[in-house]
Amino acid sequence: MGAEIFPIFQTPTVRCFYSSLLSPSQTDRLFENVSNHPLLVALLLTVADKLTRLLSYDQILSALHSLPYSQFFIETLIVGKPQLTPSAVNSIILSQKLDSSTMNSYLHGIAKISPSANELIQSCCLKYRIHCFLSISFLCDMNHTDFLDTLHSELFYRKETLAWLTTQFTSRVLINEKVIPKFKLKVMSIVELLTSLYTDPQEKHKPTHEDYAIGNATIYVLCVMKTTLNVKFLPEDSSKIMSLFESVLLNDVNENSIQLFMMAISMAVCYGDFSSGNAKVENSMLSRLTRWLTRLISRCAGNDEDLAVQTELPRLKEFLLIYGIHFIYEEKDEIEEVIRKTIEYRPMRIKSLTTHRLKQVFTQSIYKSTSLSELAISVSPTKQLTSDMNEMVPLHAVLHLLKGRQFSAHGIQNVATWIFNQICQCALPLHPHVPKVIKALISSNIPKTKKDFGNLQGPIPADLIVETCLDPSVSILSKTLLAYYLASLAVVLSKKTDFLYRNYQTAGKMKIKFPATALRRLPLKRFLAFAENTPSLANSIYPKFLSTISFVAPELLIFDKPDKELPSEIATYTAEELESLSKKYNKQSSNNDYKRLRGTMTQLESLGDEDLETFWKIARPLANLPEDKHIPRWFMLSTKKLWFRLLRHIPRQLWVETLQDLGKTKEQKEYTFEDFIENPILAFKVIKMIMRNPVLVEMFLECVRGLVNTQRSYYRQTLITEFRLRGSQERSHIELMEAQRVKTNILLTTKVAILQVLIEMMLPSSDDDLTTIGQLRLREIQCQICFFIHETFIDDHVMHGQPVLCKLLHFQGYSPEAISSLVHGVPSMHICVSFVPELLKYSDLKLRSFAIQLLSHLSYHYPIPRTLELSKLAVRIGFTLLGGLSHDDLISFFEAVLPAYARITHVYSPLNNFVVDLLQRLQRISSTCIVQHRNDVRLVKNYGRLDLAIDECFSDIISGHRMNKTVEDCSIEN
Repeated sequence: MGAEIFPIFQTPTVRCFYSSLLSPSQTDRLFENVSNHPLLVALLLTVADKLTRLLSYDQILSALHSLPYSQFFIETLIVGKPQLTPSAVNSIILSQKLDSSTMNSYLHGIAKISPSANELIQSCCLKYRIHCFLSISFLCDMNHTDFLDTLHSELFYRKETLAWLTTQFTSRVLINEKVIPKFKLKVMSIVELLTSLYTDPQEKHKPTHEDYAIGNATIYVLCVMKTTLNVKFLPEDSSKIMSLFESVLLNDVNENSIQLFMMAISMAVCYGDFSSGNAKVENSMLSRLTRWLTRLISRCAGNDEDLAVQTELPRLKEFLLIYGIHFIYEEKDEIEEVIRKTIEYRPMRIKSLTTHRLKQVFTQSIYKSTSLSELAISVSPTKQLTSDMNEMVPLHAVLHLLKGRQFSAHGIQNVATWIFNQICQCALPLHPHVPKVIKALISSNIPKTKKDFGNLQGPIPADLIVETCLDPSVSILSKTLLAYYLASLAVVLSKKTDFLYRNYQTAGKMKIKFPATALRRLPLKRFLAFAENTPSLANSIYPKFLSTISFVAPELLIFDKPDKELPSEIATYTAEELESLSKKYNKQSSNNDYKRLRGTMTQLESLGDEDLETFWKIARPLANLPEDKHIPRWFMLSTKKLWFRLLRHIPRQLWVETLQDLGKTKEQKEYTFEDFIENPILAFKVIKMIMRNPVLVEMFLECVRGLVNTQRSYYRQTLITEFRLRGSQERSHIELMEAQRVKTNILLTTKVAILQVLIEMMLPSSDDDLTTIGQLRLREIQCQICFFIHETFIDDHVMHGQPVLCKLLHFQGYSPEAISSLVHGVPSMHICVSFVPELLKYSDLKLRSFAIQLLSHLSYHYPIPRTLELSKLAVRIGFTLLGGLSHDDLISFFEAVLPAYARITHVYSPLNNFVVDLLQRLQRISSTCIVQHRNDVRLVKNYGRLDLAIDECFSDIISGHRMNKTVEDCSIEN
């Protein structure tokens, strides 16, 4: 077998060599004899590849560990076959038989032969997390750049490695004591090298981006050594590190070096080593730190030439400002958070003594000549501020000072201007501190106690907000944030009205007016929709924004339509294309060209919301409807679909435009939104033909509903802005209660007038289309109006706790012809049962007649014991009035109520005898009066009409009785 494996060396030595590798021993004579070494080396290098047929390289190397002169043979093998270096290193590090000194000797020998093995050795140790002393030792033998790159990456990105090193350094038994000084010496040598590099930044030898990155890595490693690895630094070491910080100051502050500046500041303020000693001693660490920070502040306040070169100075200025604020107020947790965010190392802590010591530095030496409040708003707002910016921005400082009311304490009243400018420079995704700043600004606008009126911040002017929100060049995000601020401010002002505007002790002190007019001019619904559909706003400001809108403008939250109304594919058009599309639509519409209009409407449905709004503003489709009375229903439904899409974004604007377009005549003047709010009845000045188009009626009712709800908030806000205090508190209270009562009466009266007009619209007229289609259209319009009335009744009942509106409507009355349609179509009409007795008690015959007719229809739809009792009462009233009325009143009253009595008998058959008796008495009275007044032609004629009504009532009762009898017989048979 030996001849087959070793064809070159067929001697006993070869067989012994092979046997030694198979069973290695330190007493192996073949390897122990130095005279055999040349032959063994030759064999090892020559037949190594052949040996791999039986033994792997790892097995060969492991066997050599146990043989005499193993280091010599391993090094010789690596010299001859360098590719075996990784295997040799692995076999040595993973060997369980070698002690530390032998392993160290082997690895250093390999490192001498192949210097690149240094990195291999330390990476292998870190990979397997064994032999920490070897890893650190060989790591320190690497050049400075590789040393920092390796160590920084291992500590920063591999938390398991850091945890392992921490355990090794904490338990000094596990690590060679000589390694720690070597490790620290390596790091300090890098510190000294960087100090010399940063100290003299010549034009030709300016530090590069890589040089600054090495500085960042060095500071990070130093923080890990001091915080986690518990490496002790002598005062001399701290002085050298401080010298490094001082040398950093000699460099420009730009995008390459800004992180180094910030990390140096954070490390300097974190560890007490750099703020120890007496400030009066020239070279003490505290004195050096104070001078260094002072020079940094001076650098940040440099001239324009400096700012042109040092692009990141404002950012550094803000960073120092943040530290100054936290140290002055000794906010230890906030300081630690800034340090951790800057160095990106969570375990860092700052001692309370250090915090207190640096507080004195910042208050007595650094910011002694200027207030932090002035400095905070002197920093320019951050451009394109987003949540992606993890570093400190000026907004942090302004927020902190605003919460503590520090601006007001120092007499600075223009912080709202700075916040406005910052809001206008925000971008998506929204920075999380922006909503907090808005909330803090509102809190600073509103006094909490009577003493706070003199220390209020001025608000962002409402006119400026309106102007900005209507400016097309401003981003919709900024518009939304400004609208959110104004609406939130209005809510707080509304809730604190009594304290701010109606308190004698604070009268006239509140300078901020309620922004009612500004809120009506803003497209709040569009901004609300944007907040809802933007991820970074949906969870931050949208819920609060929705709440504020529901309080100051609840009318905007009743028009939401399902998202299925939105187009599946949105087309984008330019301004010229939209204008051309508008002209094409108007031309086809005026020519009643429905064939081409179908394609145009399909094109319009694919428009985005903003393009659709632009088209609607140019084309005004409702003002240019075809004059054809028989407009195709598909065309009206497509128009309605577009209209409702716009209603989700610009409801108030659309109400006004719609009512103006539907009422467009030569004599009709254009009303404003305020006109419609003050008198919603103006909305009914529309072209008559519109009231017989179901689709247009639906859109019209949406406008009326919006105006009615807007009127409610309008008068509530008017009381806030217009009510003035009277001579005394008691008189003011009385006057306020009276004003609120008048407001309630105005709202009720307006609603009643609107409902009465709508009820009249329900009734057929002589001009109506009497065809089947015309009747179906009228029925659809009646259903829409009935739904509107039902919704209005329910809303009023919820508001007042009782049917005030319904009661007032019926006491004022309406056409009895509409009672049947209302009882059929308005489910809430059943509440009329509660006040019918009051109607019956009135002496006004028309009101009593109306009540009996209403009761007959209610009984038919609600055959309950209560309506039975009321029906009996109505019949008794008929008996009572037989003998107490004049001829004309008797005739007019019973002519109106006899059909109602017949209808009651259809529901309650036990009342048949009573009603028949009433009819018989009435017939006798009629016959007697005809005989007595036979010369009075008019009276005889009227009584003749009454006789006909009595006969019709008899016939109706009989037919109803037969029908009930038939129903009873069928029930018995079943």
